[in-house]
Amino acid sequence: MLERQAKGMFPVDVYQNDTLARLQKNLHLQSREKDLVKTVAIDTSFIKIELYDNAEIDDDTVTVFLNNTLLLYQKRLTDKPLTMNVNVFPDTDYELMMYANNLGRIPPNTALMVVTSGRKRYEIFLSSSEQKSAVVRFRYEPKK
Repeated sequence: MLERQAKGMFPVDVYQNDTLARLQKNLHLQSREKDLVKTVAIDTSFIKIELYDNAEIDDDTVTVFLNNTLLLYQKRLTDKPLTMNVNVFPDTDYELMMYANNLGRIPPNTALMVVTSGRKRYEIFLSSSEQKSAVVRFRYEPKK
């Protein structure tokens, strides 16, 4: 007898290279409150995420996690994007967290996130501090 499960039994892995995996094992970041900025429903299995410094380039640096998996470590935000390409599974939640490594010259640490999913494009403004990390949730909902 076969049954369909409402939720998959297998964990959703986020691709992480060996260098970042080793780094994450020894990474000890200060615990911070998560500030949910936006939840985005997407209709394609591939998303492109770009992070830019918002407004003035002031030496903000960030560490980025997707579902608690380290994707970027202490990267400086500039007018050139930090780009992440992510394949996602249907009806699964993904949580991207931007952790501020510093506040730059002009606090707080701010970024413009541009999310491209198929033909849709979303611009999301993020702000992180020494108390809070900005979070954006994604959920792939295939067209029926």
